[in-house]
Amino acid sequence: MARPKNTDSEKTRAEILGVAARLFSRKGFHAVGMREIASEAGVTQPAVHHYFGSKDELHDAVLDIMYGELANAGHAIQTAVLAADSPERAVEIGVRELYRFGVRHRDAVLLGMRESVDASKKIRTGRAQLLGDVLLDQGSEALSLLTGRDRVQLRMALLSINFLMSRYVCLNPTERKLLVRSEKGEPLEADSIDSQIEEHLMSAAKRLLLI
Repeated sequence: MARPKNTDSEKTRAEILGVAARLFSRKGFHAVGMREIASEAGVTQPAVHHYFGSKDELHDAVLDIMYGELANAGHAIQTAVLAADSPERAVEIGVRELYRFGVRHRDAVLLGMRESVDASKKIRTGRAQLLGDVLLDQGSEALSLLTGRDRVQLRMALLSINFLMSRYVCLNPTERKLLVRSEKGEPLEADSIDSQIEEHLMSAAKRLLLI
């Protein structure tokens, strides 16, 4: 069977996007050059410009993917939360699924945090609005229906939980081992660290959202 004509170009574009996401998230926008992206992706620098134009346009494309994935995850988590049989269970499901999404997409979370604090780049209000719509507005509406609590207060609580969760997700491996320990102060395996963080986040979320 003949290979579709655009298969190679789609693969190359995806490879460039993946490399750019990793480099932008770990080094920051200004510390990464198009030449480095091309080298890591195994293509020429003109090829990167061919697919994405400028570095700003490539950065925008990376962010579009990140926020698209967040939107899809947010809708799925909202559906699961609304199907829960109690407010406590709804918070547990929402926090666990959102944290696990963040762990799976750590580079994207890092990139989002960099964008939010980088004063040298223009804030993209459309993307910020998407985050507000998916995580804060829809989440607070769902929780308000379940708990009867004020949506504004729930929205602020969700924002605080998001900040806390993002920081945990962005802990590098060395920080995780040093900061998250057993009751006896002993190092934990990676799975145990994630379990302890999940339990803590769920407990903190219940206090903020339900009490």
